[in-house]
Amino acid sequence: MAEGQGRNGKRDFAHFLDISQGSLSELDTLLSIAIQLEYVPETTTKAVSEKLVEVRKLLFGLLNKLRTS
Repeated sequence: MAEGQGRNGKRDFAHFLDISQGSLSELDTLLSIAIQLEYVPETTTKAVSEKLVEVRKLLFGLLNKLRTS
C-alpha cells in the first residue's frame, strides 16, 4: 500500500490496494490452515479473524472511494 501511495496517481494506488486484498486473502487462508492444524489457540484465531474482517472493510471502502472520485 505504501508503495502504491508513492506512485503517480490513483490508478497505481488502486492497483497496490488490489494486491493488498490478495495478501489479505492469503492471510485468511493461512489462518484457516493454522486453525485446522490446531497451531493457534481459539482465542487468538477469533481476535485475528475479527481484525481481518475490519481491515477488509477498510480496504474495500478505500478502494471504492478511489474508484468513485
